[in-house]
Amino acid sequence: MSEKTPVRVNYDNAGNAIGFAELQGTDFIGLDDGGTGATTASGARTALGLGIGTDIIAYDADLAALAGLTQSNGKCIVSNGSTWIVESGATARTSLGLGTGK
Repeated sequence: MSEKTPVRVNYDNAGNAIGFAELQGTDFIGLDDGGTGATTASGARTALGLGIGTDIIAYDADLAALAGLTQSNGKCIVSNGSTWIVESGATARTSLGLGTGK
């Protein structure tokens, strides 16, 4: 997929659309137009009344590792000491020192 450049509509003094221009990093989309009115992520969170750790969960490596696991019937999520992995029931029992379950 090719990279896309966002555009904005240019208006004359009467409010008529007269052309397009590339959206610049210092441009913003106002609240009335569906944006946040901010040019930074921090400014957007402030404009929306959101705070990391209060309204938004901050990035967490453990959550990212869990989200990356593949679901499989009869499997268990366990830690291997450094990250989260999926193991079969038998492997999980052995990892936990519980034997074979017979």
